[in-house]
Amino acid sequence: MVDVINRLSILLDRIKLIQSSGDGIVYLFKDKAFESFVFCQSTGLQVSSDAKKRCFVGGLTSEAKEKRVQILLKLLPQILEFLRNDKSVTKRDLYYNHKELYGTQRVLDSMIEDIARLINVPRICLSVVATSKGLVAGDLSYVDCTGNLIDCSNTKEGILISSDVDSYSQIQTKGAKVILVVEKDAVFQRILADSVMDHIGHAIIITGKGYPDQGTRRLVRRLWDDLKLPVFALVDADPHGVEIFFTYKYGSMSMAKECKRLATPAMKCIGVHPSDFERLLVSKDSLLPLSPQDIRKITALESRPYIKDDNEWKNQISIMKRLGVKAEIEALVSISPKFLTEVYLPSKIRAKGWI
Repeated sequence: MVDVINRLSILLDRIKLIQSSGDGIVYLFKDKAFESFVFCQSTGLQVSSDAKKRCFVGGLTSEAKEKRVQILLKLLPQILEFLRNDKSVTKRDLYYNHKELYGTQRVLDSMIEDIARLINVPRICLSVVATSKGLVAGDLSYVDCTGNLIDCSNTKEGILISSDVDSYSQIQTKGAKVILVVEKDAVFQRILADSVMDHIGHAIIITGKGYPDQGTRRLVRRLWDDLKLPVFALVDADPHGVEIFFTYKYGSMSMAKECKRLATPAMKCIGVHPSDFERLLVSKDSLLPLSPQDIRKITALESRPYIKDDNEWKNQISIMKRLGVKAEIEALVSISPKFLTEVYLPSKIRAKGWI
């Protein structure tokens, strides 16, 4: 903590000094292009030691550079204050404190990641956390940061996953055999309502409600480490579903320094697979045409190292491109209302039909 405070203080002092002298401000840090990362199946994405560096404000207009400097001068003292008081703050709260300066939440999020890279620490060391959104249910209990025993088997809608998952203790399960990570909240709620554990056995069910926050990813990793259970993902059969799966499995570029905490390399995708479209006779009315944005996303995915080195995933993406369609998990409902819960998931687990 003291080391982080010192690094931030030095950074702030340098920015103030350079600004007062009228010199241009240029900071260098590792580029976020995929060429700047190395990929390992057992650990996920890691920043390459010889990754190219790029300017923090280089290549921007004078107005854009000045705005970045103003954001730094506003943001750094706030982060320092929270650290010195041993408190944390959500990115959402920071945004609304000076909404007019940041413009969008994405600008603030990007600046926080840049600050972490500038002083070479994981973002969690800044005590800036994402607003919790993930949910967990099923055969799991733990003691939270306030000392309360949380029993996830007693919920019908899921327990909110804290942003401080590392504070959880006494993580236990009475008999869960699998961890099932569901992409979307709507599907999570549906399979809970359909009593999914009556069909797949005792399980821990998690959703990150789309692209997962750090708390959700950290919980999945902790459960894998602590309970030694197989981890399966249920995602849409579209480019974004594929990317969400690999975010859980191998991590993200922006969080590459925290890959060992957040990625779960043993995770397998249980579906929905593009190869399921024809095999299960999914209604054509439930399939959606790939948009130009989808095609661009597919092209980007095909260049990622974890896709290029995986023949099974290359085949799935090839099928999606050949058919020119995508499908949400809910498309399985077109076969029968409870097909997902009573047939698809149990049969996939029994047949080991995962990738």
